[in-house]
Amino acid sequence: SSDPSVPCPAGRRPYHTILTAQGSLYQQWQTKIFYYHFRKQQAAGGRCTEMTGFTRLLAGKPDELMPTIPTVAVPEAGHNVTRGFPVINRPWSMLLFIDMKEFRERIVERYVYIAETDHLLRHDIPNRATPQLAVGYFFPYMSPKDPKSGGIAQKWLPDTKVADMPPVGPSPILIHVDLLRAVTPLWYELSWRLKRDPEANAAYGWMLEMWGYSVAAARAPLKHLVVERLQIEPSQQFGVRITPEAAGPRWYEAGGEPTHHVLHYTFSHEFSRDGVPMVDNRDGEWKLDKRAFQRGVPRDLPPPPRCALEAAWVLWRKLHETMEAAAPGPNHWEDAPLPASPTAVLAARTRALSSLGVGARLVGSGPWRWGGDGDLYLLRGGWAMTPWGSARWGAAQNWHEVAGDAAPAGAQVVLYLCGYQRWTHSARLEEE
Repeated sequence: SSDPSVPCPAGRRPYHTILTAQGSLYQQWQTKIFYYHFRKQQAAGGRCTEMTGFTRLLAGKPDELMPTIPTVAVPEAGHNVTRGFPVINRPWSMLLFIDMKEFRERIVERYVYIAETDHLLRHDIPNRATPQLAVGYFFPYMSPKDPKSGGIAQKWLPDTKVADMPPVGPSPILIHVDLLRAVTPLWYELSWRLKRDPEANAAYGWMLEMWGYSVAAARAPLKHLVVERLQIEPSQQFGVRITPEAAGPRWYEAGGEPTHHVLHYTFSHEFSRDGVPMVDNRDGEWKLDKRAFQRGVPRDLPPPPRCALEAAWVLWRKLHETMEAAAPGPNHWEDAPLPASPTAVLAARTRALSSLGVGARLVGSGPWRWGGDGDLYLLRGGWAMTPWGSARWGAAQNWHEVAGDAAPAGAQVVLYLCGYQRWTHSARLEEE
């Protein structure tokens, strides 16, 4: 209720959002995106929201965002700490912060929410953490059951079974302040040591600091409530439906509340110009990949193709919403250049197709008939005109290895229709 005379619900547990960040232009524009949507969701929660305080924990020198975004700056870790892996600044900066007077003065809540700059809040996050239990997100690529990754982790768990290790990272999490103080020193120590271990460094790669936290939590021990809908990490291949009403290729006619609280835009979105997802390479004619914007996001970033899947449209709209709300003057959008547009190629499919004599002769031929539905033209460059709309086509050879989605036995050609993330039709070719 907005009425200040009405008490907030019993059991309300306010939390302080800590956004870990560095001072690069790349992370500055992401920080502005995050803070805009944090303020939006905080306001939507009303007077009794649990999303209360906010601090950007900046590993680096004070910067121009500090007058408008609440920030505490700490020294950035040197190369002797990071060994070229700057993500170690996350546990490093948290280790410094928890012992600072600014932590005691700013963090008046008993709980904190740890976020990253490429997290986009789509809904306020209810606090389900307790003094004994943290809340985290299950990362499917961090399973302790994996023989290689789990086997390495077990070496760092002398008194704990790796199966008891929580498959979570240090973000996004909701955690009691006392638990954060307890786990942070070990989180930093293990991240530091894993980076110096050749086997762990090679196996964990960009996930190394996440494994450092997960192993530290198992050793603490720190239990986590895993909430699947806390976050989604979409691309053109997975996580493409992010509102419950969205279904089928005409999702854009539907609306509805988000299915997940956080959209983590860590993966690229790659589509052909007519919205066909590029599942076997990273050469979409339209792409939205944060890594392409090291110096900022351009205001004239073109929208996705009409039939691109929902997640791409949602991300594009949220980025533009922030840019349109930005005050006039110097910012991270006006002067940012568009990345070079890659030429769309269906490399794996078209190269495989060239080895099929009868398939190669289909290129540029037609019209063909697909049952009684109408004419089908198989054009050069993997394009197709079908009775059901524009599409891509290519060879079905090794389709399971290429796209993780096996075509029917004996099929040699597959079609991708606009708005779908998997093949929709397949055919077998025969000589006469």
